[in-house]
Amino acid sequence: MSTDGGVFKSEDGGDTWRQKIVIDEKTTIAGLNIRDIEISKDNSQIIYIGTSGAGMYKTENGGDSWQKIVDQDHNLASNATIYDITQDPQKSDILYVASFQEKQGKVLKSSNQGESWEVIYRQAKQDVSVTQVKVNPKNPKLVYITTSNGGILESTDYGTTWRPLKWFDKKVTELVIDQYDPKTLYVILESQSIMKSEDGGVMWQELTLDKKEY
Repeated sequence: MSTDGGVFKSEDGGDTWRQKIVIDEKTTIAGLNIRDIEISKDNSQIIYIGTSGAGMYKTENGGDSWQKIVDQDHNLASNATIYDITQDPQKSDILYVASFQEKQGKVLKSSNQGESWEVIYRQAKQDVSVTQVKVNPKNPKLVYITTSNGGILESTDYGTTWRPLKWFDKKVTELVIDQYDPKTLYVILESQSIMKSEDGGVMWQELTLDKKEY
């Protein structure tokens, strides 16, 4: 993945790489600023990419050719910035994306591999992005999102309703769910602080990094 060269693919553990950028005979994705990439858990030939200001693209042949995802209902804007793409851990047809479009942070959901989309969360304040969307690996009803104004929110019903868990004083840039103990959450703040919760986001503690020089 690259900010100016499109997508590169290795089939030998990273020893060699090939550029995978073709849309058609005249068009490529080489000039796109790619922010995220997601490979289908059930079919490695299906890959999604999210861009900065150019929406989403999809390949069904491992990157040999790409097509722009066009939402006929215009819920997913063609010029959206896609910060994060996440699959339902049990149903790879279901996708969630954290987006910024029309000066508003939004979370969108598709139940058919991106053919159509619905908006399941809108940030109330203009110019605030939704930066991450993650699904609990053992209970896909639980969905978490983070925002550029420090929010972390939870849904217990697949994204239908939301409640805030915590408002940090810095932008949340990364959210990680422990795959073995999904009640354990980690967030990275713009200040480079790392916060940890062991109870699903109710209580948080800052992790102290060992700054000793070796």
